[in-house]
Amino acid sequence: MNGDSFLSAEALVSHSPGGRIDRILWFHRTDRWYFGDFLRHSAWLAWARESFPAAVIDLASHAAYLPLFADDRFGRHFDSRQGAPAGPYDLVIEPGSFEPEPADGLRLVSWDSGWALRHDGQVLLEGRKQELNYFRAAHPGSVTGHRSVTPTRIRFTPAELDHANSLIERAFPGQAPVVVYNPSASNAFTRETGARKEVDNSLTPHEHATVLRQTLKLMPDHRFIVGASVKIGDRQNESLITTLARTYPSNRVRPVTSLGGGLTLRGFAGLLAASRVRGMLGTGTGTNTHLAALLGLRALSVERGHDEEMQANWSGPGFQMGSFRWRNPSVQTEIHTMNRSRRGETNLLAVAGIFALGEMAAEPLPVFDKQWDCDPAAAVRSAAALLRSMPPQAAAHYGDFTDEAAYLGSKADGLQAVVTALESPDPQIARMLFEDSNLFKLITRPGRSM
Repeated sequence: MNGDSFLSAEALVSHSPGGRIDRILWFHRTDRWYFGDFLRHSAWLAWARESFPAAVIDLASHAAYLPLFADDRFGRHFDSRQGAPAGPYDLVIEPGSFEPEPADGLRLVSWDSGWALRHDGQVLLEGRKQELNYFRAAHPGSVTGHRSVTPTRIRFTPAELDHANSLIERAFPGQAPVVVYNPSASNAFTRETGARKEVDNSLTPHEHATVLRQTLKLMPDHRFIVGASVKIGDRQNESLITTLARTYPSNRVRPVTSLGGGLTLRGFAGLLAASRVRGMLGTGTGTNTHLAALLGLRALSVERGHDEEMQANWSGPGFQMGSFRWRNPSVQTEIHTMNRSRRGETNLLAVAGIFALGEMAAEPLPVFDKQWDCDPAAAVRSAAALLRSMPPQAAAHYGDFTDEAAYLGSKADGLQAVVTALESPDPQIARMLFEDSNLFKLITRPGRSM
């Protein structure tokens, strides 16, 4: 089967030895604290629940992350680091970054560049993927052809939400809106490696303090919680959160640790779902952008911009770096790239400025909606016209296509590089790049709020 073919739930049933699918195992292999990887593959859970409403669905992944889906939609939880559960299962859904080895039973395996339906190791159906974005590559739609599959939302009990709201009220009595400043980042402990591409995507405490100070100044009616769900033993992020919160002895800032008791990952997610929490700002990490996206919360993530090391990575095999490869497709998430050699105060203050601009209204672009499918280059030109009506800081943010131009190998500046590529005989890469850009999200999300 070629890469243009897709798989249906009916096809899965027809290939099941028993002619039915009553027991399913979602088996996500992981050997490290890859939270973003867990979240991108979790979309399969909603697909499985929707496609097989009567089936029992057991989950196997990193034991620290499974409590996010501890509700009556799913069955037992297993730690996949200890191997695959015994079963028996009518179907094993096995998503991951790389193609897994053949195994027993009926297995739907999905990886970044392809998928296959196998029975006892024999390939029954297969297809290729050509997604640039790793989140889109992990989505069930890359296998089934249906992009409308909803994310696997976290279900909180009324008691959990009441508790989260009470924590906010105790920290900041009243009705002031709350922002979570999340300075956490991957490090040698959480990644279990010192490889620069894994751990070199963070700001220094001083740089975080600069961003937070300016955000406080620009959003005087908001209150701020500094924190994240920190893994046990992660002293680097624990120290960073405490140090940053102490930098501002203000009644407008509280460290998450001051809310009482250690918050679990599910507890932190519940805090983000509290009614007064309006958004999250921080560096690129699973508990910022990707967890916020799952909760429908606005988030801005500071990411490493294009440089020579990243250019070299793009030229080689394997996982590619670059913010656009890992941008969450949710329209509520945005990224702000900064070159490591140009992280001066002006660029740091711009991060706060962009986040504070987030509630400004943007004019609708009906012409873009009409043109994007039939003439994407013309649609992007229409979007570019919107930039000229924005405040300079917003225009610089939404019009920044430096990484995209570099990836395309274009000598044209930024957005013009995308337009030129869209007018070429092979526009697909440029189309994918633009669909995950801040500008595309701005002009297509409901209400078009900046």
